[in-house]
Amino acid sequence: MIRRYGFGPHTLSVPRLQPAEGAVYEAGEYAVSDEELKRIVAIYRLALPYVGVVVSTREPAALRDELLMMGVSQISAGSKTNPGGYSEKHDTEQFKLTDNRSLDEIVEKIASLGLLPSFCTACYREGRVGEVFRRIAESESMNKFCRANALLSLKEYIRDYAGDKEVIVELLNRELSEIGDNILEKIEEIEHGESDIHI
Repeated sequence: MIRRYGFGPHTLSVPRLQPAEGAVYEAGEYAVSDEELKRIVAIYRLALPYVGVVVSTREPAALRDELLMMGVSQISAGSKTNPGGYSEKHDTEQFKLTDNRSLDEIVEKIASLGLLPSFCTACYREGRVGEVFRRIAESESMNKFCRANALLSLKEYIRDYAGDKEVIVELLNRELSEIGDNILEKIEEIEHGESDIHI
């Protein structure tokens, strides 16, 4: 894609066909098994290390947890699939969700796996998108932005929503001790009530 079109993928999603309201669906002989899905995720991660790999709440919680360890880097939480679903109760979902955990539960699970939850959207706001993003990501210098911004966004999340979640607080403190002093000033800004702090 890069040679032919001048750009590559930014994210790849790995949805599997699922029963949906009003759709005729049969699993058939080409249904993707859990093991095949794990293999697909691993291949994506190895072939495209700079690309976000996304899995939705259509997959069961235990499988999503496994997929995080195999290379998934983005997951949804608390999703609704029906019109008005976030404000009203409806039975018109496009498809059934099988991971019904709340955002708090998912963040806590990610932290318990030793992975770093991130709410960062700094690249979009700073113009690190498209070709600019790809060049930075492929050069592996994205890590200097991502890890620091993940920690900053996690600190803000803890301050506002999860101060009592020991596993998340412990993960943040451990990560901060490893990253050094370069973001401690920004952490203090968050502690003093500032929001949307990023590099």
